[in-house]
Amino acid sequence: MMQSEGYYSVHDEKYGYLLTEDRRGFVVDEEVVPVIREIFYLAAEKELPYTEIAKILNQKGYETPMMHLARVSHKKRTVEATKWVASSVKRVADNTAYIGYWYKMIDGVRMKVEIEPLVEQEAFDKIKKLHESQLIHSPKGAPRSDNAFIKQIFDKKTDRPLMCRLHREDPLYQTFCIGFWDRARISYDYVMGQTVEALRCEQKKALRAMEAVQGDKAEAVLSARKEILAQQAKKLFCEITEIEKPYIPAYRRMETEDISESEYKALIQEIADRLTEKETAFAVIMDEVEMLETAFSKRNPWIKFYAGIEIPDVLVKAQIRKWIDRVTVEDMERVEVIFPAEYMRWREMLPSEWFDA
Repeated sequence: MMQSEGYYSVHDEKYGYLLTEDRRGFVVDEEVVPVIREIFYLAAEKELPYTEIAKILNQKGYETPMMHLARVSHKKRTVEATKWVASSVKRVADNTAYIGYWYKMIDGVRMKVEIEPLVEQEAFDKIKKLHESQLIHSPKGAPRSDNAFIKQIFDKKTDRPLMCRLHREDPLYQTFCIGFWDRARISYDYVMGQTVEALRCEQKKALRAMEAVQGDKAEAVLSARKEILAQQAKKLFCEITEIEKPYIPAYRRMETEDISESEYKALIQEIADRLTEKETAFAVIMDEVEMLETAFSKRNPWIKFYAGIEIPDVLVKAQIRKWIDRVTVEDMERVEVIFPAEYMRWREMLPSEWFDA
């Protein structure tokens, strides 16, 4: 069944929402609605930290989301008994599904899935503000994950964020997975290596492009593209002249009472609207000319940015957030690094043969 036909998979089920029998939508899992609302009440109204909320949920004997979904969801699986911890509370408090929506990839397009909200937007926003700086601590003395890809690595098929799991073996190592119950995982070190390699490849492209924009070929390509825009601008200028021609005849027709004043005003307004449309298009062309001149120079933001960074063998969180948009993983095997659109649009203005080896 194709997602584009309106079907969802068992991977789309969430704590609080279960698939309908026809898999075309979701129903609210009424069994856990009180738990979800209690979490939001304790976090928003009582302003309790996630660690305290986890203790309360455990004292009341509530199943964790992992255990509950293992019992009631369409995807049957076996999990070991778990307890509520700060991170599991945080995942509930951060989930936009409970205020009526979430995003997923459907046939390669990021789509918004709307659903029945379970809590108020005001409570969600208050929790975000209150807890955005709250740290989730490991037990004292225990090793902690140093996940540099947090909130920037996703499963390509479902667009779900990947979890980073720390394996406390000798030596310690980390993996990414969709859920802790899933056996399919990909090595953290492999993802890091692929990301660094992609960045260095992008830097090589930027350096090749920097050489190209300073050569004679660049001037020739730029002149050719500007000539195309000049012809478009000339055509628009002629169209503007033609649109303006009826101004004086229309005024004379009103003076001779061939048309009424209201008809004259309507005609003038129509002319003005058409002129505004053409003038806007003309302004866009002028902006494109200016952008081309920037793109075909060392001032090109993509060239300037990626040619100038120093790429270490291991990236830190701040570098990943600044240098890339997101990382996607397909089938826990293939890694794709997606760069920020604000830079890529400048790269796309240049001939690809200038920087592709």
